[in-house]
Amino acid sequence: MQQQAAIGATKMVIRIVVEPPTDYTRMEVATYPILVRGGEDIRVIAVSEGTWPDGLPHHDFYIFDDREVWRMHYDDDYTFAGAEQLEGEDVLAQHLRWRDRALELAIPLHDYPGVEPLPG
Repeated sequence: MQQQAAIGATKMVIRIVVEPPTDYTRMEVATYPILVRGGEDIRVIAVSEGTWPDGLPHHDFYIFDDREVWRMHYDDDYTFAGAEQLEGEDVLAQHLRWRDRALELAIPLHDYPGVEPLPG
């Protein structure tokens, strides 16, 4: 990621964290400072159990260069099951709106309670 950042590429992750977080979520969030140090921009939206952020879908997706949308699929046990490229200008426009809405709601990782920055 550092090499990609050096040529101007960026990777942003917005993670919705349902509070209280599970052990797995706490472990995952604890590793994020390493990824931030490597050049990723990680942000968090914290929500209470049983709620979801207004205006956001219930599926994971990636947007590449504001031109391609890929939806992530998971098995019932949340094991990654593959990705599907979504087609169509309307689909792209909707996912860009969702991305922008997530950016409005998200806070930087270092502002999320319990995240310990890496030394140095």
